[in-house]
Amino acid sequence: MTTFSHPDFAAPRFAGAPDARFVPAPADGVLPEGFFSTTNLPTYVRVGGRWRMPRAPRMDSALVLDADGELWIREGRRVRVGDLVAVGQAEDGREGIYVHAAAFAGEPGAEGE
Repeated sequence: MTTFSHPDFAAPRFAGAPDARFVPAPADGVLPEGFFSTTNLPTYVRVGGRWRMPRAPRMDSALVLDADGELWIREGRRVRVGDLVAVGQAEDGREGIYVHAAAFAGEPGAEGE
């Protein structure tokens, strides 16, 4: 049976991680250099010292922090000038973004299997 599990964000590797870095989109439909491209796996973003999951998950898109502090995943064509877009390449949390490859325990190919 497949079950979903969240990471242990109290673990030292997560507790000491920095917040994700966000930079403004330079124009409508244009993502900043180095933007983080999302995957189809559960993704967590550290903002204000807390790990959070963005709304509207999808792959091959961008992580956007709106004016109300909400995290969204948006297709590049839907990003507007000035939107705050997450930048980074690491998926292991060291840049404030964590892709949880082992979220679905019991699935073939999950971490540790």
